[in-house]
Amino acid sequence: MTDRELKKLSRAELLEMLIEQSELCNKLQKKLDSALKEAEKREITINHAGTLSEAAIKLSGVFKAADDAASLYLENIQRMEREAEELHAEKIKAAQKEADEILLLANRKSAEIIEKATRYAREAMRQDDYFFGSDSAHAESDAEGANGAKKE
Repeated sequence: MTDRELKKLSRAELLEMLIEQSELCNKLQKKLDSALKEAEKREITINHAGTLSEAAIKLSGVFKAADDAASLYLENIQRMEREAEELHAEKIKAAQKEADEILLLANRKSAEIIEKATRYAREAMRQDDYFFGSDSAHAESDAEGANGAKKE
């Protein structure tokens, strides 16, 4: 996993990865301790063994156990990296879906607001025409009002 991908993970995800690594490390430490104890037992056996070839045959099991533990560790790291990448891809997909839904909702709301404003404006214009007549009637009444004020 690259540094860039790690920086995009949340604290919870990083802690989860850390816990998994810690658990794996503990398991591997136990295996190592067990292998070391086994190696000590085999060392005693080697000291008692009659020939060097007998000791080599007995030690081959320790090396195989260490190799198996290293292979398991590498497989787990690779699996965790794949899982983190999949999780990252899922989160991006979910975030994009949520963003699309928010945008759709915002567009719907804005269309509703525009429709309401248009209806309100039309109704206001109709009421204005009803109460005051057309624009030419406004001009005439304004002119009459101004002339009447001068006559008085």
